[in-house]
Amino acid sequence: TALLFRCPAQWLALETFPSGWAAKKEGAGWFLGDEPPTGGSMHSFEAAAFAGAVGALVAAVSATEADRERTIFRDCLSSGGANVVASAAMNPLDVSKTRMQVQVHLRGSARGGARLLRTVSAICAEGGLRGLCLPGLTASMLREMVGGSIRGGFYVNIRNALGGEANGSWFAKAGAALASGCIGSVVANPIEVVKVRLLADINRYPSTFSAFPEVVRDEGWLGLTRGLLPSVSRGAFINVGYLATYDHAKHTLLRLFHGNDSPKYHIMASLLSGLVATTLAAPFDMLKTRVMVSGRASAWSVLVEVTTAEGPLSLFRGWLPAYLRLGPHSLLCFPLQEELRRLLGLGYL
Repeated sequence: TALLFRCPAQWLALETFPSGWAAKKEGAGWFLGDEPPTGGSMHSFEAAAFAGAVGALVAAVSATEADRERTIFRDCLSSGGANVVASAAMNPLDVSKTRMQVQVHLRGSARGGARLLRTVSAICAEGGLRGLCLPGLTASMLREMVGGSIRGGFYVNIRNALGGEANGSWFAKAGAALASGCIGSVVANPIEVVKVRLLADINRYPSTFSAFPEVVRDEGWLGLTRGLLPSVSRGAFINVGYLATYDHAKHTLLRLFHGNDSPKYHIMASLLSGLVATTLAAPFDMLKTRVMVSGRASAWSVLVEVTTAEGPLSLFRGWLPAYLRLGPHSLLCFPLQEELRRLLGLGYL
Protein backbone atom coordinates (compact mmCIF):
# COMPACT_ATOMS: atom_id res chain seq x y z
CA THR A 1 0.00 0.00 0.00
CA ALA A 2 2.86 2.34 0.82
CA LEU A 3 4.35 1.86 -2.66
CA LEU A 4 1.08 2.90 -4.33
CA PHE A 5 0.96 6.27 -2.57
CA ARG A 6 4.52 7.36 -3.46
CA CYS A 7 3.55 9.03 -6.76
CA PRO A 8 1.64 12.34 -6.41
CA ALA A 9 -1.37 12.66 -8.70
CA GLN A 10 -0.16 15.92 -10.26
CA TRP A 11 2.85 14.14 -11.80
CA LEU A 12 0.64 11.91 -13.96
CA ALA A 13 0.58 14.49 -16.78
CA LEU A 14 4.37 14.93 -16.87
CA GLU A 15 6.65 13.35 -19.46
CA THR A 16 9.63 13.22 -17.06
CA PHE A 17 10.17 13.03 -13.33
CA PRO A 18 10.91 16.07 -11.20
CA SER A 19 14.59 16.83 -11.04
CA GLY A 20 16.58 14.26 -9.08
CA TRP A 21 13.80 11.66 -8.93
CA ALA A 22 13.24 8.43 -10.85
CA ALA A 23 11.13 5.29 -10.58
CA LYS A 24 12.69 2.24 -9.03
CA LYS A 25 11.21 -1.25 -9.03
CA GLU A 26 10.95 -3.13 -5.76
CA GLY A 27 9.26 -6.51 -5.81
CA ALA A 28 6.05 -6.20 -7.79
CA GLY A 29 5.67 -2.45 -7.33
CA TRP A 30 7.27 0.85 -8.35
CA PHE A 31 8.18 3.76 -6.16
CA LEU A 32 9.97 7.07 -6.49
CA GLY A 33 13.60 7.08 -5.48
CA ASP A 34 16.86 8.86 -6.11
CA GLU A 35 18.42 6.23 -8.41
CA PRO A 36 17.66 6.08 -12.14
CA PRO A 37 15.99 2.87 -13.38
CA THR A 38 17.97 0.55 -15.56
CA GLY A 39 15.30 -0.07 -18.17
CA GLY A 40 14.58 3.50 -19.34
CA SER A 41 12.92 6.36 -17.51
CA MET A 42 9.79 6.55 -19.66
CA HIS A 43 8.65 2.97 -19.00
CA SER A 44 9.55 3.36 -15.36
CA PHE A 45 7.56 6.56 -15.14
CA GLU A 46 4.50 4.94 -16.74
CA ALA A 47 4.58 2.12 -14.19
CA ALA A 48 4.99 4.52 -11.29
CA ALA A 49 2.28 6.79 -12.69
CA PHE A 50 -0.10 3.86 -12.99
CA ALA A 51 0.67 2.80 -9.42
CA GLY A 52 0.01 6.35 -8.26
CA ALA A 53 -3.26 6.51 -10.15
CA VAL A 54 -4.45 3.25 -8.61
CA GLY A 55 -3.43 4.49 -5.17
CA ALA A 56 -5.28 7.76 -5.65
CA LEU A 57 -8.36 5.88 -6.87
CA VAL A 58 -8.33 3.51 -3.88
CA ALA A 59 -7.97 6.45 -1.49
CA ALA A 60 -10.76 8.39 -3.20
CA VAL A 61 -13.15 5.42 -3.18
CA SER A 62 -12.42 4.68 0.48
CA ALA A 63 -12.99 8.31 1.45
CA THR A 64 -16.16 8.49 -0.66
CA GLU A 65 -17.61 5.34 0.93
CA ALA A 66 -16.81 6.58 4.43
CA ASP A 67 -18.35 9.98 3.67
CA ARG A 68 -21.43 8.32 2.19
CA GLU A 69 -21.93 6.16 5.29
CA ARG A 70 -21.58 9.19 7.57
CA THR A 71 -24.02 11.16 5.40
CA ILE A 72 -26.65 8.39 5.42
CA PHE A 73 -26.33 8.11 9.20
CA ARG A 74 -26.87 11.85 9.63
CA ASP A 75 -29.80 11.77 7.19
CA CYS A 76 -31.41 9.01 9.25
CA LEU A 77 -30.62 10.78 12.52
CA SER A 78 -32.24 14.05 11.44
CA SER A 79 -35.34 12.29 10.09
CA GLY A 80 -35.76 9.92 13.03
CA GLY A 81 -35.23 12.64 15.64
CA ALA A 82 -37.79 14.98 14.08
CA ASN A 83 -40.36 12.19 13.64
CA VAL A 84 -40.00 11.00 17.23
CA VAL A 85 -40.70 14.48 18.61
CA ALA A 86 -43.65 15.07 16.26
CA SER A 87 -45.21 11.65 16.89
CA ALA A 88 -44.99 12.04 20.66
CA ALA A 89 -46.73 15.42 20.42
CA MET A 90 -49.49 14.07 18.15
CA ASN A 91 -50.11 10.77 19.96
CA PRO A 92 -53.55 11.80 21.39
CA LEU A 93 -54.86 12.26 17.85
CA ASP A 94 -53.36 8.92 16.82
CA VAL A 95 -55.26 7.30 19.69
CA SER A 96 -58.50 9.00 18.59
CA LYS A 97 -58.02 8.02 14.95
CA THR A 98 -57.40 4.36 15.80
CA ARG A 99 -60.40 4.17 18.13
CA MET A 100 -62.62 5.66 15.42
CA GLN A 101 -61.38 3.11 12.89
CA VAL A 102 -62.08 0.11 15.14
CA GLN A 103 -65.20 1.47 16.88
CA VAL A 104 -67.76 0.07 14.45
CA HIS A 105 -65.73 -3.12 14.15
CA LEU A 106 -65.74 -3.68 17.91
CA ARG A 107 -69.43 -2.86 18.34
CA GLY A 108 -70.44 -5.05 15.40
CA SER A 109 -72.65 -2.39 13.84
CA ALA A 110 -72.09 0.13 11.09
CA ARG A 111 -75.07 2.22 12.16
CA GLY A 112 -74.41 5.86 12.99
CA GLY A 113 -70.67 5.87 12.42
CA ALA A 114 -68.00 7.29 14.70
CA ARG A 115 -67.39 10.96 15.33
CA LEU A 116 -64.23 12.57 16.55
CA LEU A 117 -65.61 14.55 19.50
CA ARG A 118 -67.71 11.64 20.70
CA THR A 119 -64.69 9.35 20.48
CA VAL A 120 -62.44 11.76 22.40
CA SER A 121 -65.12 12.21 25.07
CA ALA A 122 -65.51 8.45 25.44
CA ILE A 123 -61.75 7.96 25.77
CA CYS A 124 -61.44 10.69 28.40
CA ALA A 125 -64.44 9.37 30.33
CA GLU A 126 -62.92 5.91 30.37
CA GLY A 127 -59.29 6.68 31.15
CA GLY A 128 -58.91 10.43 31.58
CA LEU A 129 -56.06 12.32 29.93
CA ARG A 130 -53.80 9.34 30.51
CA GLY A 131 -56.10 7.23 28.35
CA LEU A 132 -55.93 9.84 25.60
CA CYS A 133 -52.20 10.62 25.66
CA LEU A 134 -50.31 7.51 26.77
CA PRO A 135 -51.62 4.46 24.87
CA GLY A 136 -49.02 3.28 22.37
CA LEU A 137 -46.71 6.24 23.10
CA THR A 138 -43.57 4.16 23.65
CA ALA A 139 -44.35 1.98 20.63
CA SER A 140 -45.04 5.08 18.52
CA MET A 141 -41.69 6.66 19.43
CA LEU A 142 -39.90 3.35 18.90
CA ARG A 143 -41.51 2.94 15.50
CA GLU A 144 -40.35 6.41 14.44
CA MET A 145 -36.82 5.73 15.67
CA VAL A 146 -36.74 2.80 13.26
CA GLY A 147 -39.22 3.43 10.46
CA GLY A 148 -39.01 7.23 10.47
CA SER A 149 -35.22 7.14 10.30
CA ILE A 150 -35.30 4.81 7.31
CA ARG A 151 -38.13 6.59 5.47
CA GLY A 152 -36.51 10.01 5.63
CA GLY A 153 -32.84 9.02 5.64
CA PHE A 154 -33.03 6.60 2.73
CA TYR A 155 -35.33 8.91 0.77
CA VAL A 156 -32.68 11.61 0.35
CA ASN A 157 -30.04 9.19 -0.89
CA ILE A 158 -32.35 7.27 -3.24
CA ARG A 159 -33.71 10.57 -4.58
CA ASN A 160 -30.22 11.86 -5.32
CA ALA A 161 -29.25 8.59 -6.99
CA LEU A 162 -32.32 8.88 -9.25
CA GLY A 163 -31.50 12.49 -10.15
CA GLY A 164 -34.34 14.07 -8.21
CA GLU A 165 -32.36 16.41 -5.97
CA ALA A 166 -33.60 19.98 -5.48
CA ASN A 167 -35.34 20.96 -8.73
CA GLY A 168 -35.21 17.45 -10.15
CA SER A 169 -38.03 15.30 -11.48
CA TRP A 170 -41.20 14.75 -9.45
CA PHE A 171 -41.19 11.11 -10.59
CA ALA A 172 -37.70 10.57 -9.17
CA LYS A 173 -38.87 11.98 -5.84
CA ALA A 174 -42.04 9.87 -5.89
CA GLY A 175 -40.02 6.75 -6.73
CA ALA A 176 -37.58 7.45 -3.90
CA ALA A 177 -40.47 8.03 -1.50
CA LEU A 178 -42.17 4.77 -2.53
CA ALA A 179 -38.97 2.77 -2.09
CA SER A 180 -37.95 4.26 1.26
CA GLY A 181 -41.53 4.06 2.53
CA CYS A 182 -41.72 0.36 1.69
CA ILE A 183 -38.39 -0.42 3.36
CA GLY A 184 -39.22 1.54 6.50
CA SER A 185 -42.67 -0.05 6.82
CA VAL A 186 -41.36 -3.60 6.42
CA VAL A 187 -38.68 -3.11 9.08
CA ALA A 188 -41.02 -1.35 11.52
CA ASN A 189 -44.09 -3.59 11.02
CA PRO A 190 -43.66 -5.64 14.25
CA ILE A 191 -43.59 -2.38 16.23
CA GLU A 192 -46.62 -1.15 14.28
CA VAL A 193 -48.61 -4.27 15.23
CA VAL A 194 -47.97 -3.67 18.93
CA LYS A 195 -48.59 0.06 18.64
CA VAL A 196 -51.97 -0.30 16.92
CA ARG A 197 -53.18 -2.89 19.43
CA LEU A 198 -52.18 -0.71 22.37
CA LEU A 199 -53.86 2.30 20.77
CA ALA A 200 -57.07 0.30 20.44
CA ASP A 201 -56.85 -1.20 23.95
CA ILE A 202 -54.26 0.09 26.42
CA ASN A 203 -54.84 -2.92 28.70
CA ARG A 204 -54.23 -5.55 26.03
CA TYR A 205 -50.57 -6.03 27.04
CA PRO A 206 -48.77 -5.25 30.33
CA SER A 207 -46.18 -3.11 28.53
CA THR A 208 -44.84 -2.30 25.08
CA PHE A 209 -41.81 -4.57 25.29
CA SER A 210 -43.68 -7.51 26.84
CA ALA A 211 -46.13 -7.35 23.94
CA PHE A 212 -43.65 -8.73 21.39
CA PRO A 213 -43.10 -12.13 23.06
CA GLU A 214 -46.84 -12.36 23.80
CA VAL A 215 -47.68 -11.89 20.13
CA VAL A 216 -45.14 -14.56 19.15
CA ARG A 217 -46.46 -16.96 21.82
CA ASP A 218 -50.12 -16.51 20.83
CA GLU A 219 -49.82 -16.16 17.05
CA GLY A 220 -46.32 -17.34 16.14
CA TRP A 221 -43.67 -15.22 14.46
CA LEU A 222 -46.08 -14.47 11.63
CA GLY A 223 -48.17 -12.53 14.12
CA LEU A 224 -45.57 -9.75 13.90
CA THR A 225 -46.18 -9.54 10.16
CA ARG A 226 -49.94 -9.05 10.63
CA GLY A 227 -51.24 -6.36 8.29
CA LEU A 228 -47.93 -6.17 6.43
CA LEU A 229 -49.46 -5.59 2.98
CA PRO A 230 -51.72 -2.64 3.92
CA SER A 231 -49.02 -1.33 6.24
CA VAL A 232 -46.39 -1.30 3.48
CA SER A 233 -48.90 0.17 1.01
CA ARG A 234 -49.80 2.87 3.52
CA GLY A 235 -46.13 3.58 4.26
CA ALA A 236 -45.29 3.88 0.58
CA PHE A 237 -48.19 6.17 -0.33
CA ILE A 238 -47.94 8.28 2.80
CA ASN A 239 -44.27 8.81 2.04
CA VAL A 240 -45.15 10.01 -1.47
CA GLY A 241 -47.76 12.38 -0.10
CA TYR A 242 -45.55 13.39 2.79
CA LEU A 243 -41.90 13.55 1.74
CA ALA A 244 -42.09 13.79 -2.04
CA THR A 245 -44.89 16.37 -1.90
CA TYR A 246 -43.06 18.44 0.70
CA ASP A 247 -39.78 18.28 -1.21
CA HIS A 248 -41.30 19.18 -4.58
CA ALA A 249 -43.68 21.81 -3.19
CA LYS A 250 -40.88 23.57 -1.32
CA HIS A 251 -38.61 23.83 -4.35
CA THR A 252 -41.54 24.87 -6.56
CA LEU A 253 -42.36 27.69 -4.13
CA LEU A 254 -38.71 28.74 -4.06
CA ARG A 255 -38.68 28.97 -7.85
CA LEU A 256 -42.00 30.83 -8.08
CA PHE A 257 -41.11 33.43 -5.47
CA HIS A 258 -37.36 33.52 -6.19
CA GLY A 259 -36.80 32.99 -2.48
CA ASN A 260 -34.02 31.60 -0.36
CA ASP A 261 -34.54 28.28 1.40
CA SER A 262 -35.88 29.30 4.81
CA PRO A 263 -38.39 28.24 7.52
CA LYS A 264 -41.33 30.12 5.96
CA TYR A 265 -41.12 27.94 2.84
CA HIS A 266 -40.73 24.86 5.04
CA ILE A 267 -44.00 25.74 6.80
CA MET A 268 -45.94 26.38 3.57
CA ALA A 269 -44.79 23.11 2.00
CA SER A 270 -45.55 21.24 5.23
CA LEU A 271 -49.21 22.30 5.21
CA LEU A 272 -49.72 20.88 1.72
CA SER A 273 -47.84 17.64 2.37
CA GLY A 274 -49.99 16.78 5.39
CA LEU A 275 -53.19 17.13 3.35
CA VAL A 276 -51.95 15.00 0.44
CA ALA A 277 -50.43 12.33 2.69
CA THR A 278 -53.60 11.92 4.77
CA THR A 279 -55.81 11.47 1.71
CA LEU A 280 -53.50 9.00 -0.06
CA ALA A 281 -52.96 6.89 3.04
CA ALA A 282 -56.51 6.85 4.50
CA PRO A 283 -57.87 3.63 2.87
CA PHE A 284 -54.66 1.68 3.61
CA ASP A 285 -54.61 3.03 7.16
CA MET A 286 -58.16 1.84 7.76
CA LEU A 287 -57.43 -1.66 6.43
CA LYS A 288 -54.15 -1.89 8.35
CA THR A 289 -55.84 -1.01 11.63
CA ARG A 290 -58.69 -3.51 11.20
CA VAL A 291 -56.33 -6.35 10.22
CA MET A 292 -53.86 -5.73 13.05
CA VAL A 293 -56.57 -5.41 15.71
CA SER A 294 -58.45 -8.52 14.56
CA GLY A 295 -55.34 -10.68 14.68
CA ARG A 296 -56.86 -13.16 12.23
CA ALA A 297 -58.46 -11.59 9.15
CA SER A 298 -56.64 -10.98 5.88
CA ALA A 299 -56.47 -7.58 4.20
CA TRP A 300 -58.68 -8.77 1.34
CA SER A 301 -61.41 -10.18 3.60
CA VAL A 302 -61.42 -6.95 5.64
CA LEU A 303 -61.68 -4.88 2.45
CA VAL A 304 -64.67 -6.90 1.23
CA GLU A 305 -66.35 -6.81 4.65
CA VAL A 306 -65.88 -3.06 5.15
CA THR A 307 -66.98 -1.98 1.67
CA THR A 308 -69.98 -4.35 1.72
CA ALA A 309 -71.27 -3.67 5.23
CA GLU A 310 -70.22 -0.05 5.70
CA GLY A 311 -69.80 1.34 2.19
CA PRO A 312 -66.69 2.46 0.25
CA LEU A 313 -66.50 5.82 2.05
CA SER A 314 -65.94 3.97 5.32
CA LEU A 315 -62.39 3.39 4.08
CA PHE A 316 -61.82 7.05 4.87
CA ARG A 317 -63.10 6.72 8.43
CA GLY A 318 -60.71 8.53 10.74
CA TRP A 319 -59.63 10.97 8.00
CA LEU A 320 -60.27 14.05 10.17
CA PRO A 321 -58.24 12.96 13.21
CA ALA A 322 -55.64 11.57 10.82
CA TYR A 323 -55.30 14.99 9.19
CA LEU A 324 -55.45 16.76 12.54
CA ARG A 325 -52.50 14.54 13.43
CA LEU A 326 -50.57 14.50 10.14
CA GLY A 327 -51.11 18.19 9.40
CA PRO A 328 -49.54 19.43 12.67
CA HIS A 329 -47.11 16.49 12.52
CA SER A 330 -45.73 17.67 9.17
CA LEU A 331 -45.84 21.29 10.36
CA LEU A 332 -43.67 20.34 13.32
CA CYS A 333 -41.59 17.58 11.75
CA PHE A 334 -40.31 19.13 8.52
CA PRO A 335 -39.07 22.48 9.88
CA LEU A 336 -37.43 20.57 12.76
CA GLN A 337 -35.87 18.06 10.37
CA GLU A 338 -34.57 20.89 8.17
CA GLU A 339 -32.91 22.57 11.16
CA LEU A 340 -31.42 19.27 12.34
CA ARG A 341 -30.00 18.72 8.86
CA ARG A 342 -28.47 22.19 8.93
CA LEU A 343 -26.95 21.61 12.39
CA LEU A 344 -25.54 18.25 11.24
CA GLY A 345 -23.87 19.91 8.25
CA LEU A 346 -26.17 18.39 5.62
CA GLY A 347 -27.88 21.56 4.43
CA TYR A 348 -31.59 21.90 3.77
CA LEU A 349 -33.51 19.08 2.07
